[in-house]
Order: sequence, then structure tokens, then C-alpha cells
Amino acid sequence: MSSRSLPPVDLGPEIVQLLLPQRPPMLMVDRILGVDLASPLPRLHAVRHVSANEPSLTGHFPQLGLVPGVITVEGLAQAAGLLGRLVVAAARWDGDLLAELAHLELGATLHPGFEQARGRTVTEWLGADAALHVVGSTNIKLLRPIFPGCRLDHRVELTRSLGAAWWFTVSTEVNGVLVASGTLGASTVAATWPP
Repeated sequence: MSSRSLPPVDLGPEIVQLLLPQRPPMLMVDRILGVDLASPLPRLHAVRHVSANEPSLTGHFPQLGLVPGVITVEGLAQAAGLLGRLVVAAARWDGDLLAELAHLELGATLHPGFEQARGRTVTEWLGADAALHVVGSTNIKLLRPIFPGCRLDHRVELTRSLGAAWWFTVSTEVNGVLVASGTLGASTVAATWPP
């Protein structure tokens, strides 16, 4: 995966939930911190903060709390779904989609400058343009244990697409240390969920 830095964005949980169908406790992405939709290989940087109070950690393991590997893989799949959704939406949106999402973030965080009518337009459009990426293949290696209280930095890159099939190179870091990496294959299907 390319190590070039991504153009920064700061899109929080409300925008993530506008783009993904998952909801807590199965939502495994908290924020989008960087995205590049203009390069030949679109990339995204998303994060998740893992709390010690999460239900999946209660019995995994009682004496040594570890984040289950499937949680990391699901977070990577959701980050890939975010990137896929943004790539498709940016190709169809007439204008700067990331600027519109940043505008929605102003409203979601009660910052001045948010225009209600403008926000409603992009929200309705994204809801009508819903697509879901269903992961069909994974080849991810879990390299180190992950403990509660850490921040997972998910990085995904769209490396190839052929019709409805998409392939992503993915990785997760904790404090700059690689803890998981590999590839995901996904397919785009139509979906209708409330935005």
C-alpha cells in the first residue's frame, strides 16, 4: 500500500453512518481522517477507538482482554465499504462530494456555517444512491494482539475493480505498529437502508 499522506478530512460518526448500513454495536469505524478519491488508486484512512467496555471483550479472554481478530477484519471491511461508497458517489455527484460531507459534519457537530437546505440535498441524494459492498474474500494476516484502550488506524486502497467486483489492499496499525494486513475482495449490490 502506498505510504503517501492522504488529504486530511475529519468526518465523524454521523457521516460514517450516512455512508454505511451498520449501526452500533456492529459499527467498527468511528471517523474518516483522510481520503484521496482523485488518484488512480483511491485510498482512505479511518479510525476506531476500542473501549474496554465493549461486549465482545467480556469473554475474550476473561483474564487477558484481547480484541477478537474478527473485529479487526470487520473494521477493515467497513473501511473498504466506505471507500467504495465514496468512489461511486464522487463519480456521480456533480461537485465536490468531500466538501459537501465536510459541510454536513458542520451541522452534525453544531458548528456555525451549516446550511440546512444544502445538507438535506446531499443526505437525500446519498440515501437514494445507496450501494453496499459485500466482502466475498479475505486474505488478512493478524500480526500482533490488540488490547482494549487503543486506536485502530485502518488504511484501505482500492487496487482493482471490474464491474461490480472490487479488490482492496488493507492494513491496520496501532501506535504506528502494523497489526494486520492483507487483501479484501468485495462486490457491489444495490441496497436500501435509511440514511
